[in-house]
Amino acid sequence: METLENDLENSRNATKRLEEEQRTTESGIEERENDVATHRAQLNEVDTRINEARAEVQRLQNQIASIAAGSTSILSARVNYPV
Repeated sequence: METLENDLENSRNATKRLEEEQRTTESGIEERENDVATHRAQLNEVDTRINEARAEVQRLQNQIASIAAGSTSILSARVNYPV
């Protein structure tokens, strides 16, 4: 009978250790998941900034092309206009 009681006590202790290890592991996983989510949000913010910058570059390139086209037509009008 005493052996059974000892086995039961050992099993309970082992179960407690395993439950504590599981809680520790789950806590660590949750912390890492939170870190990953934070990092992902930061990357999304960087992607947004990059896309905004690309759109601004495109807008400026279009503006430059428009100005250059206007300058070309002004120059050609001057060349064809007798002074």
